[in-house]
Amino acid sequence: MAAYRNARKMAECIPFGQPILVGHHSEGRDRRFRDRIHNTFGKSFSLQEKADYLTRKAASVGTGGISGDDPDAITKLQKELDAAVENQAMMKSANRIVRSTRPEDRKDALIAAGFAEKIAERILTPDCYGKIGHAAWAFQNGNANIHRIEERIEELRKLRARQSIEMMGKGYTYREDVAENRIMILF
Repeated sequence: MAAYRNARKMAECIPFGQPILVGHHSEGRDRRFRDRIHNTFGKSFSLQEKADYLTRKAASVGTGGISGDDPDAITKLQKELDAAVENQAMMKSANRIVRSTRPEDRKDALIAAGFAEKIAERILTPDCYGKIGHAAWAFQNGNANIHRIEERIEELRKLRARQSIEMMGKGYTYREDVAENRIMILF
């Protein structure tokens, strides 16, 4: 913001519409001054873009996933697992309806099964291969995601069940602190 104000202040020195006086003794100095104004505006715009980027980056902190250090991590992962299992069941239900219902009754059957009208229309829209319903890769990705979440929950449960360890050596102490989820070597 300061660079922009500085550029504006510099630009206010030149009256609006004032041309460069070609051939005048001040031409070189005027051109250099106008270049400095232009460069200062450019610098202010790049600084504003950087500030916007850093603001977006700061706003995204904590939204990247579920940290293993979070005391509620297992509960959050269980909710995520439940949602993934429910999504998988809904996709199976939709495909079952699509394959077992007459084409003219599919939309009504999907809506009766609990799908919103827009989602039912999207399910019935053919993909690039002309197929309707959910593709096989969507089920494979869903199953892989469910498996990944289950493994992560199991891993966190094992980590939480561990006991803290402390071993003394010559001039050092090795400590595994389960509460802080870290290893410490004290000299």
